Amino acid sequence: MVDKWNLRFYEETLNKCEDIIAEETIKWKTADDINYYFLSTYAKAILTARETLCLLANGYPDGALSRAREVYEQMVLAFYISNNYSDDLIKRYFADCNLKAYKNRKLLYEKLKNKVNSDKEKYQDMENECQQKIDNLKQQYGNVKGEYWWIADNSIRTFKDIQDKIGVGLLLILYKRACISTHAGALSDIALLGRNNQEGSLLRADRTWNGFESPILLVFESFDILTQIIFKHFNLNLPDGYNLKNQCENLWKEVFI
Repeated sequence: MVDKWNLRFYEETLNKCEDIIAEETIKWKTADDINYYFLSTYAKAILTARETLCLLANGYPDGALSRAREVYEQMVLAFYISNNYSDDLIKRYFADCNLKAYKNRKLLYEKLKNKVNSDKEKYQDMENECQQKIDNLKQQYGNVKGEYWWIADNSIRTFKDIQDKIGVGLLLILYKRACISTHAGALSDIALLGRNNQEGSLLRADRTWNGFESPILLVFESFDILTQIIFKHFNLNLPDGYNLKNQCENLWKEVFI
């Protein structure tokens, strides 16, 4: 297949960025701090961007758009944390990660306790241990209700509030399109099946080599902002030939025609 969408360029850019950040990674130890947050976030963004490219290379831009959505969300959180950083903020962020993990594990042990009678006592002990961890975090941080309690800003209760704080421009439109495609509901079930085609079929679930503009823009405009934030934090130079912004610029015209 001819590389109509220049996917090779994006893949090579990801490889170059990974090579640079990999050298930085070995300098730091795992810890609940800003360095580990940025490194882990960037590693996940590279992985998700590669998954997006994989879907595009195989003719599935709709699936690619749902993966691109995750890179956007990572970028928004990193943007906010970078602009509002404090040691306390990042510790609360990791506390929230632990809180979610303990709650999920507690639920798992509760279900196993009720399903596997022979190990009921063991799973009860494990469930109790998780509850103790949860209680300790609540005692340490007080009100831990809501998705973004860790931000400790009463004006921020939703992801939309964070987006409004940092300003995301036209990327917000692409993100909303990706959300419609991803969230469960009647519209999401049919939104990606009504492709315009010469045969006039209402529902199409086959491959297509058109409509790559939105996923490419959402994933790589988001990845570009994330790269700028993280490379600045670690005082790293961008790789040679890095020009994601210029590469994406012409696609915007196609999206909003």
